[in-house]
Amino acid sequence: PKSKGRILGNKSLSFLGPQEHKRLRRLTSTLINGDEVLSKYVSYVERFSKIELESWSKKDQIILLKEMLRLTLNIIAGNFLSFEPGCLAIEVLQKDFRDVNLGLRSLGIMLPGTPFNKAVKARRRIVDLLQKEIDDRRMVSDNKDDMLQDLMSLVDEEGKHLTDEEIIDVLAGYVHAGHESSAHACIWTIYFLQKNPRVYQKLIEEHRRICEKKKPQEPLTLADCRSMTYLSKVVDETLRIVNIAPMAFRQATRDVVFNGVMPPSLSMFYANVFSLSLS
Repeated sequence: PKSKGRILGNKSLSFLGPQEHKRLRRLTSTLINGDEVLSKYVSYVERFSKIELESWSKKDQIILLKEMLRLTLNIIAGNFLSFEPGCLAIEVLQKDFRDVNLGLRSLGIMLPGTPFNKAVKARRRIVDLLQKEIDDRRMVSDNKDDMLQDLMSLVDEEGKHLTDEEIIDVLAGYVHAGHESSAHACIWTIYFLQKNPRVYQKLIEEHRRICEKKKPQEPLTLADCRSMTYLSKVVDETLRIVNIAPMAFRQATRDVVFNGVMPPSLSMFYANVFSLSLS
């Protein structure tokens, strides 16, 4: 729906036309794919996971979703923005992205106090935070090794840099979608492993075999992750049963016949992803 553009931004990949979407997707996809990028990401996952698990061990009780959302945001914000775990910026982003997420699942009613209203305001704060980070880096010529710096350095085939609006909307989209969906996928995987001790034990054995081949304190590598074939199947099955994106909206660009009915072009369709996964 068009109202969601006020939350995600006009340059979000979800709202761009075909040509502009293809251009921006082609330019930015190289920043999140490839062995070098993924290897760096693995190191962030291991480092921040150890910090978070250590803090959990000192608590009598934890709310798993809340803790997992903080962990995944720490990982992505560290990798994409060079933010350190627990810094004020991450605390602000965590609250604002939560409001954004609730707003995306609500009616586009801009009345004070509604989830949509709160999401639009949260979006403004996120934009301000990211714009300040961009401005600060330009002011001090601070070249950090993260996704924001890569986006600021990108040049398209015409020799043009991305605009600040494009950088902010792409980055905010990746951070929001990446940390929110990853956190939910993790807690559902943990839930199903508790319900299936045989699978849990088999998963432990796979990880133990990997650990036995490594030296004490030797870091996890991308090759180690790719050797976790059983874990990959566990995650795939989790996402089949509990799809993290339960719905999708699509618009017909031409007249089509669907189940004997021909909706007019520009009709909006709602796809129930849960039903597709469980069919």
